[in-house]
Amino acid sequence: MNRPSFWPEHIEFARSPGNWFNKSIQFQSAAEILFKAYAEAQRSGPPPQLNDDFGKWQQGLSTHMPCIICLGYAIELMFKALIVQNDPEVIPENGKVRFDTSHSLVPLSVQADIDLFEKEDKLLKRLSDYLVWGRYPKT
Repeated sequence: MNRPSFWPEHIEFARSPGNWFNKSIQFQSAAEILFKAYAEAQRSGPPPQLNDDFGKWQQGLSTHMPCIICLGYAIELMFKALIVQNDPEVIPENGKVRFDTSHSLVPLSVQADIDLFEKEDKLLKRLSDYLVWGRYPKT
């Protein structure tokens, strides 16, 4: 298989835990922005009439799911940063990444060597459901 000319730089970039960490921070920041919009819509309650404010209020409430998904992405990327830090060979030269799972947070936490409390385990399982649903909506 012929790799594009950027491939060696891509592999080098992916082998840097700091790059995974920086992406994690970006998604965490996005989640905070979305949460603020959601919280403001919750605090203000629905406007008394259908006008421009109603659209802003409704838009604020619609940020709930994207906020949770961004938070889940942030955690996923943080786990992957730790995995890469502990074992850079998880990103081999051929580009076939060797994470134990693609997006499921509990197996990633195990691979990152993080011990979880029962409540954390349950929370990560729920976040994983949001991550899968956010990528591949289903009923």
